[in-house]
Amino acid sequence: CMEMAVGSHRLGQLSHAEVSSEKHMLSLGQTVNAPFSKENTQFMPLKAGQMSLHHTHTAHRSGPNMAAFRRVGVTLTYVPAYAAVRAKVRPSAALVRGDDRWHNFEDEPRPMTDFGAAEQAFQQRANSLFRGVYDEARLRYNAISS
Repeated sequence: CMEMAVGSHRLGQLSHAEVSSEKHMLSLGQTVNAPFSKENTQFMPLKAGQMSLHHTHTAHRSGPNMAAFRRVGVTLTYVPAYAAVRAKVRPSAALVRGDDRWHNFEDEPRPMTDFGAAEQAFQQRANSLFRGVYDEARLRYNAISS
């Protein structure tokens, strides 16, 4: 069951802390540490195989996974091709519509086969690029908020 903080997406990106815990599924243990109202939350029960779609900035949480199989989280971010990331690292993206005249992102090739060597190699590269952008943004944020 997911608990969502109603309207929290309107607050923008909330400050996060990294909490090291074996119980945390997020690679960096990101936890919201900014004050926001926790009184107006709604529970969203999800059955096995179901998913939720919500705004990136919606504060949400869930209890421990008691199932024998792992829980998976996927984030999709749609941005126009002219959008640019303020980072030294240029992340990758898949063009889903239109033309890319700006080349602000490294092009993600379409997979030709499931779990092929080239596909897995690019996935590792894409993860590395994403992590580079994330780490740079985190350092910049920490410098501003210190």
